[in-house]
Amino acid sequence: NSTQRRQQQQPKRRFVRGGNYPDIEWRCISMEDLRQHPKYEALPEVVKELHCIEDVRNFPQDSWQWGALHEGRCTTSQAVAALGFLEPKAAKILKIPKSWRSRN
Repeated sequence: NSTQRRQQQQPKRRFVRGGNYPDIEWRCISMEDLRQHPKYEALPEVVKELHCIEDVRNFPQDSWQWGALHEGRCTTSQAVAALGFLEPKAAKILKIPKSWRSRN
């Protein structure tokens, strides 16, 4: 088959999985696609007042309010490392992916 011969003759392209700069758009879902999802719920345009403490969830992550709320806090995104779950022995027991583990 001529298609098979062409595929055998062409060298396979290898994707580089390293480098000095992360590719932050790799496998990134566009905001346009995200907004079209049926379960997407947009944040309010402006948060004028808080009726209860749970209303702070309406601040976008790029707002100064979100930053002020998280300044100096140990959030859930930091808890895994803070609890030592990423240390080599614990990570092995917990079957944490090697790419997440501490490299001490």
